[in-house]
Amino acid sequence: MPLAAANALNASALPNAEAAYRLMMQILQDGQQPLIFGSLALSAAAITEGLASYAATMALSPGSGGDRGDGE
Repeated sequence: MPLAAANALNASALPNAEAAYRLMMQILQDGQQPLIFGSLALSAAAITEGLASYAATMALSPGSGGDRGDGE
């Protein structure tokens, strides 16, 4: 059930990415650039979750080019 796992991760990763983007835009509009690091951390976490979801889905999907057992 790799797609179910991917959907579960996306259920949290996508809202986190959207929240990080909104926070970053608000910080930039308010001229509070030192606070941008907080939104960057949120964005990095959301990206990491998304990449983990993608990697898990690709590794478990047949014909996806995942682990073929040929050492490459």
